[in-house]
Amino acid sequence: MSVKNIYIFLFLSVSLLLLSCSKEEEKETSIIQSNQPTANESQQTSVTQFNLTVSAEQGGSVSTEGGTYDEGTEVTITATPSSDYIFPGWSNGASENTITIKIDKNITLSAISGPDSILMIWKLWKLWS
Repeated sequence: MSVKNIYIFLFLSVSLLLLSCSKEEEKETSIIQSNQPTANESQQTSVTQFNLTVSAEQGGSVSTEGGTYDEGTEVTITATPSSDYIFPGWSNGASENTITIKIDKNITLSAISGPDSILMIWKLWKLWS
């Protein structure tokens, strides 16, 4: 084999090696790029939603009846007793008229109200006297 043939063989071998490596890198790059969203594609995120149900017993009202809210939303609710009624608290144990609930699950709340016993006794005493 002549020196010229050896150079040609080496040149072709190196060229073939460079071309094959270059094509694998292009394929790998295109796979990575195809998994990334383009500027025109919108990314969708999943939002968990929960139901809040709010009610008031006889003799009271609430500022909202609830609804469907995204997880983490804070909802402020106020209970107002009717005249001659008192508001001792909520079904979850809270005693303030206005509460703020963080939505992290389905929630059902009831504002508890009842007749004002002292006022009723006073009214009965007035009737009898």
